Formats: sequence, C-alpha cells, structure tokens
Amino acid sequence: MNGFAEYEEYDALGLAGLVRRKEVTPLELLEAAIERVEARNPAINAVTMKLYDYGRKAIVDGLRSMGAKRVAVATAASRTRPLALKNSVVHTDSKPASSARFAASI
Repeated sequence: MNGFAEYEEYDALGLAGLVRRKEVTPLELLEAAIERVEARNPAINAVTMKLYDYGRKAIVDGLRSMGAKRVAVATAASRTRPLALKNSVVHTDSKPASSARFAASI
C-alpha cells in the first residue's frame, strides 16, 4: 500500500498525535484508511456503506464544525432507518457518539 505506510503502526491516539504535531494531515490519514478498506474489503465485505465523501467533506469543513458532521451522520443514518422512523430527527448524541466527536476535535 502506498501513501502513509506507517499508518498501521499507530492506534487512534498515536494517529491523533501525528496530526497534532503536523507530521501528517487529517486528509492523509483518511486517504490511508480508505486505501486499506478498498484493499481488504473485497475479501471480507465488512464495509457495506462507503461514506468516504462525508469524511472528506468533514475535513474540508473543519474538524471542529459540529454542524457539518451532524448533517453527514443524519444523512447517512436516514438511508438505513426503518420507514416508520424516516422523518425522525435526533437532537442529542449518545455518550459514545459524543465521546467520539470530542476525540475527533482534539
């Protein structure tokens, strides 16, 4: 695999540290992750809903802009909801979602 070859040597905190120290950009990390998904997914079919463009858009819009991420998440979720819940809107995050959103903003 090309790109960021050391990607798999780090956990999430290690990758966040690289971004914080400006050794790698968030977009480079996303592209490295996408590259790995594309290489491995045909054999295991674990990723069935590829939302790469939402990730790219979130990075372009700025990682701290919560509004853009909520729109992306709500749009993706609405595609997989039962018909009875189609028009329902969640106004608060669950604790795991809130924690993940906070971790992404560091």
